[in-house]
Amino acid sequence: MEFREFYDTGQSRDGELRHEVLHACLNAVTENKEDILSYLALDLKERKPECLLYYCSLIERPLNIAAGMAGSTLRPSWEVPKAPYILSMGRTYHEPHGLVLIDPDRHMPYLHSFGVYVLSLALGNCTVLRFRGRETSTASFLTDIINKCVPEGFGEIIFAGEECRMTDPDLVIGGMDFTAESAGMTTGRAVAVFDATAELDKNAEKVVKAWKLRADLTEIAPELVLVPACLRDSFVKYFNKWHRRKNGMEAPEKLPVIAYNDDEELKRLLGREKNPAALYI
Repeated sequence: MEFREFYDTGQSRDGELRHEVLHACLNAVTENKEDILSYLALDLKERKPECLLYYCSLIERPLNIAAGMAGSTLRPSWEVPKAPYILSMGRTYHEPHGLVLIDPDRHMPYLHSFGVYVLSLALGNCTVLRFRGRETSTASFLTDIINKCVPEGFGEIIFAGEECRMTDPDLVIGGMDFTAESAGMTTGRAVAVFDATAELDKNAEKVVKAWKLRADLTEIAPELVLVPACLRDSFVKYFNKWHRRKNGMEAPEKLPVIAYNDDEELKRLLGREKNPAALYI
């Protein structure tokens, strides 16, 4: 069944169907949790159980929320989940829009895109997630088990290069702040902004960690850092320290660290980034 036909029948807004579908997705994730953890370890080069369980929670948490929302008529809304350190992802939708195409650019991590997808289904939208990042083992496995649980015409996850059967969406969600925009709109760089009270050592470590995990799966790495002029040299020192400690070498590529003197200059620098992919704290 085509997406428009499925939506027009009213099936996607049937609370019982949504609850059943999303619980099936949650059960599939639970039953295959060991495989998911294995794929996460492979993709992230990470063996610490607590780290892998955290990333797995990025899959389970939105499914738990979505399944609860689908069965409740008292909370007919969904909010885009916030990724770590990202400020610009707080848009809330209170009613179904019909056919929704989630089409973020390649900077958007799969696990956060997935959360938006299941919450859109919970609201009653017929939804397609077109993921443009690298097809990791985790993304491929999760896509396969979830697509088997969601009826044809209700939802689908596809990768870049695959044919998108949703040709007439009512809402396109793209970019990192998930505002409704045309599918052809592009996003700019991810920007990290620190003020005079920032803990530079801790934040430099976060930036290095994001660089290390930017495999289009769980993190978006800052491509530009804005920092008060009096703290610029200290941030660069801490960044290099953490890069050596975590990677055993100096940073092979230069991270632009731009100093600003006051709020007006900061505003001007941010204004140059027409449509930033993300803002970090």
